[in-house]
Amino acid sequence: MDGFTQGALGAAVTQAFYGERLGRWALPIGWFAGMLPDADIFIRNSADPLWGWTFHRTVTHGLAFIPIGALLACLPFLLARSLRPRWREVYGAAFVAYATHAPLDAATTYGTVLLWPFDDLRVSWDLIGIIDPIFTLLLLVGVIFSTRRRSTGPARVGVALAALYLVLCVIQHERAVDVQAALVESRSHEVRAARVVPTVINIVLYRSVYMTDDGYIYADALRVPFLGPDTIRIGDSAPVFDPVAEGVYSGAVNPERLRRDLSRFAWFTDGYWARTLGNPQLIGDMRITGDPAMLAPLWGISIDPLQQVPVTRGDGAGRDTSAVGALWREIWGLDERHVPAP
Repeated sequence: MDGFTQGALGAAVTQAFYGERLGRWALPIGWFAGMLPDADIFIRNSADPLWGWTFHRTVTHGLAFIPIGALLACLPFLLARSLRPRWREVYGAAFVAYATHAPLDAATTYGTVLLWPFDDLRVSWDLIGIIDPIFTLLLLVGVIFSTRRRSTGPARVGVALAALYLVLCVIQHERAVDVQAALVESRSHEVRAARVVPTVINIVLYRSVYMTDDGYIYADALRVPFLGPDTIRIGDSAPVFDPVAEGVYSGAVNPERLRRDLSRFAWFTDGYWARTLGNPQLIGDMRITGDPAMLAPLWGISIDPLQQVPVTRGDGAGRDTSAVGALWREIWGLDERHVPAP
């Protein structure tokens, strides 16, 4: 999730559990430790265009790394003489804050390697968008009032309300999954994998994306309002990218590097990759797009087998911010393209 929310969650949890023992220090320790796992974005590899995608949310986000990450997070605060005698409390506060980061990331869509270094499975529960102002506000209000009142109570209330909101996210997600299942059945498709992805800033509008046994990706928009009927907007479909069938490796200058990079991107996208409609040179990550019903990716890769570095990153049309207004109308149920769900 966004770094600000990760910091707010870390601060709220630290204030809730360590506020009485650490006082004003609970806020900065928790905020810093809650954000620290994302420091992996500053580790760069200029020779590897896919490094940022494949390294981010791995080592520093593994559950096994939490004790080490907590130690790194608390060290700057132990420079303060007043905190050195309370190093156990400082470490404990950093530990609980750091430990909140990876599970919250896993609740989003991008995928988090929680079991590193034992397993490279990307865990994605698809429960909440990468930006959700309601979830963030619940935590932030708790942090602010706990700081002003020098009390753990508001932070505990904020954490409890945020947890209840995540329960609501689970309920909404399950409703959207049911709509997707009915849609698939109405089409008589045989599905080999399916995801229901929340769009940003809400838990009403979802992206349905699934792959069929005959090698196609289908995308549709699903709306599951708190009041009123469920609706759908029919979207795009395209063949799943198959580098072997397309003969991508034939004549490659660096075939081993090409196979490795394509394997990594397939892993990163959970297999939801396809050539972009209208821009076939871009092989896009079709899990997340600007338009929830379209196969217009936010990012992807381009392939040139004749280069020593055959795979490079690219941005897709899904980054077009002009679609924000249309997305907002769709969230509020004002998109006339929606029809009743099956």
